[in-house]
Amino acid sequence: MSDFDDLLKDTAARLFTDLCTRDALDSAENGRWPDRIWSAVEAAGLTSALDPETDGASLLPLETLAVIVRAVGEFAAPMPLAETLLAQRIFFQAGISFPDGPLSVAPQLGGKPPQLSRSEAGWQINGHVRRVPWGRNIKAIAVVAQYRGQLALVRLDGLTPVRLGKNLANEPRDDFQLVEHILADDAVATDMVAPLNSLEREGALMRSLQMIGAMGHVLGQTVQYSMERVQFGRAIAKFQAVQQQVALMAAHVAAATAATEAALNVAANRQAEFEICAAKARTSEAAGVCCNVAHQVHGAMGFTHEHSLHLSTRRLMSWRDEFGSEAECAEWIGHQVQQIGGAHLWSYISTPQLHEALQARQEISHA
Repeated sequence: MSDFDDLLKDTAARLFTDLCTRDALDSAENGRWPDRIWSAVEAAGLTSALDPETDGASLLPLETLAVIVRAVGEFAAPMPLAETLLAQRIFFQAGISFPDGPLSVAPQLGGKPPQLSRSEAGWQINGHVRRVPWGRNIKAIAVVAQYRGQLALVRLDGLTPVRLGKNLANEPRDDFQLVEHILADDAVATDMVAPLNSLEREGALMRSLQMIGAMGHVLGQTVQYSMERVQFGRAIAKFQAVQQQVALMAAHVAAATAATEAALNVAANRQAEFEICAAKARTSEAAGVCCNVAHQVHGAMGFTHEHSLHLSTRRLMSWRDEFGSEAECAEWIGHQVQQIGGAHLWSYISTPQLHEALQARQEISHA
């Protein structure tokens, strides 16, 4: 981590510590937009994925954005900051302009994508977009659509959700219906295969970063509580059974962190679908173990609304299934391994040049 990233980490930690109070988190869960938090974060320059040193002509390094996204998970910041940074990256790569303010991305849930068409009136899009994070609060959405058998990237704005939903952490997840919705020319990019892959995979990477931030926080809470809680005349941290469970939890957090950081390092230099899927699968698995052990150690106290543990664990249980669940990522990895073949698997993982060559060959075969 660079000196700038260290400074950014400290800045984000101080900012979120001051702003992400229990009252602010409860207010957001009750449906109120956290305007004070967003305004402060925006004023600090943390809501932009563009490099200020180039006047917005290039993106900030992915490692720098990862520092911010990880802090969002650690402090359970109730706003679409990870989604905004991701949408800005995707729009920038596709050459699509985007407004200031909060943005979001539409996850690809396996259904039929919206259909894009071109007529004398211009671009039109029809279909449904489901479970958009913070859909009711954002200025624009990055959406993958289908156009003449190919995929295209679209910027949707000026829409009202047809259904207001939420995840287990009470974060908005809203649905939109698109009926002959007119799009401006600068809101559409066709033949953008690489950015489209990035939308789903970088979404998985963002969620993995948020989860390792949240798991690190939950681990710290659990260790602290086990040292403070006294039973049978001594702290429960002194009992071997508790020690074993906390050690298991720490091992899973460490493994998930290592997998996510490895995927981040690769994604900063080339396409990293395989590494990101592996990281998301490993992190989602660790999230389940982390939540189970944390609540077991905290006992009944950890299940109360008054305790802050659930602010992180409910987010973990929600994020683990977004942008690819553990099972979905494992299935994708299985298909990839089957196509690569056992003879090339180790070289595929360890040799970037062969990795890229095999990936290019697979893309050609699918075209």
